[in-house]
Order: sequence, then structure tokens, then C-alpha cells
Amino acid sequence: KNKKKGNFGKIEIGAGSDQKYSESANLNHFNNNKQFSGIAQINNINNQNFTSSTQSSNNGNGRSGIITTSSLGANYRTPVSKNVELYGSYFYSSEQGVNTQKSLLQNLFSIDSSTFNNQNISSNSNNKSHRFNINMEDKIDSRNSLTFRSNVNIQNSLLSSFQQSTLAKSN
Repeated sequence: KNKKKGNFGKIEIGAGSDQKYSESANLNHFNNNKQFSGIAQINNINNQNFTSSTQSSNNGNGRSGIITTSSLGANYRTPVSKNVELYGSYFYSSEQGVNTQKSLLQNLFSIDSSTFNNQNISSNSNNKSHRFNINMEDKIDSRNSLTFRSNVNIQNSLLSSFQQSTLAKSN
């Protein structure tokens, strides 16, 4: 019976040059048929996953710029009666992206004629989401069960962009 009790977890903390950081933690608690797990992460290195070993190869899901990610989640499972279990989860995620691009393009048309195009583009994005899940499962017998599920997803996204372009011609 003592094999169904315990706690374990993992904490990772990293810091680097240019004020880069990455922190994550997970905690798991088991007490007979009750289970609790919690996860948290914050970083500004474009990692939207919980460990560097599971980080996607495109480092930021195809987006450019610097993305700061904050995430928090929890799962819980407990028996309500002999045949009924209640379990659920909550997950919060926030991603803030900053992208700045600068370019200077010179077109030469002849020895004494050219154009210069100076362009500055900046954009900011802010995405937040909440996910709630709650389930109740009734194991009627060894072959039948009845499950009630409720899911709520809330998401908020904001994108702002600024572009400045200057064209000059010289003769």
C-alpha cells in the first residue's frame, strides 16, 4: 500500500547573456488514489514547451522575434465514491512577442542614378489562454462506464505593428 504514496518533481533554472533566462518546475504528489501534478515555466528564449528536450526544432513555432512565455498548469484526480472518480485540469499560457526589422536597400540604375529605401518594421503580440477541464467517471461495472466532461477554453490575442519607409532618389 505504501507504493501508492509519494512525491517527486524537477526544477530547472537557467540564465545566460543578454538577460536571457529559462525556469521550469513540475511537482507530483500521489496518495493512494489521489493524484496532483503541477507545472510552471517562464522564459525569454522562444521555448513554448516545458523542457528543452521536447523543444520543437523551429524554435518558436515558426514565428520570428523574441518570445517570452509564461505557463502554469495543474491536474487533480480523486475518488468520490467506490465507483466514481473526479478529475480535472487547468492550464494558463501567456506569450509576448517582439519583432524588429531594419533594412536599407540601394538600387543602382546607372552610374549617376540610384534609389535608397530605408525601412523599419516593429511588431508586438500578446496571446493569453486559459483551459479548464473537469470530468466525472462512473464505472458502472467491469464493461460499462459513464463519463461527464466539461471543457472551457478562453483565449485573448492582441497584435500591433508599425512600419516606416523612406524612399530617396539621387541623380
